[in-house]
Amino acid sequence: PRVNADNVPLKLFDYMASGKPIIATRGAAHEPLLNDSRAFMSEPNPDALAAAILRACESPERAATTAAAAQGYARQHFGWSRFVEFIRFTYSDALSEVQELRGQAA
Repeated sequence: PRVNADNVPLKLFDYMASGKPIIATRGAAHEPLLNDSRAFMSEPNPDALAAAILRACESPERAATTAAAAQGYARQHFGWSRFVEFIRFTYSDALSEVQELRGQAA
């Protein structure tokens, strides 16, 4: 469990894209990306983690639905097309600033 971390672990992006059920602890490290519809969330203690694992194992249908929701979220927010759009926006913004600076220098 991630108890004292506020940063989102990079491996979480891979987990979401994998299409496999995720067991995660509640808190600042996971909740920016995960919720009860995209993961089996638990409190950060051994008993709660064990209960979350059991919930995932006892309900294969819910596990599949939860995994698909996380994967869909990852595709929508972090997939290739989203990356391309981010790069396009970044370059467009940078070029606008360069043109602005050139205009000021003239």
